[in-house]
Amino acid sequence: MDTLEGMGQKKGKWYFNPWTITAAILCVGPLGLLPLWFRPKTSVLIKAGVSALVVAATVWLFVATVEIVNNVAESYRQLAALY
Repeated sequence: MDTLEGMGQKKGKWYFNPWTITAAILCVGPLGLLPLWFRPKTSVLIKAGVSALVVAATVWLFVATVEIVNNVAESYRQLAALY
């Protein structure tokens, strides 16, 4: 009878799985927060904390990308001045 113990339990939706939400956040950034906020089992405090971290990381990566692009453009301008 032990094998039938979990038979009556419903499995959750695949997109509410914590690993799926983690993969979505890592792959598509802030868009991955949507399943997190619709997941009923997660507390609002955890949702807000994870959201703040993801938004902060997104802003930091955006600023770093702009800085890198500006540095590369400046390097190209310096190289063009040599020729």
